Amino acid sequence: MKRALTIAGWLILGIVAGLAVYAVLTLILGAAGFYSLAMGTAMVLGFLGTVVGAVVMLRRRRSPDRYAFWVGMVLFLGVCTVQVLVLSPRLVWPLNLM
Repeated sequence: MKRALTIAGWLILGIVAGLAVYAVLTLILGAAGFYSLAMGTAMVLGFLGTVVGAVVMLRRRRSPDRYAFWVGMVLFLGVCTVQVLVLSPRLVWPLNLM
């Protein structure tokens, strides 16, 4: 029971970390002048960066807690990225040029 609660806590922490990555990237892109494109582009960049980070970190050290953390981040940013790309692909920087 204690182990399940620990893994659930890491999963929730990963989701919160994914939200923080999204917020920081949105602020950076908004400050750089991508005002209307900041939210969609930040979501896609956050997802790609999180996937790369997860692969690098999980190749070094493997533990259920780390898996739960990275799964939480990838899950949150992945679902949001799919929503952005399906519902409004024009909000993502390279796709708005087409």
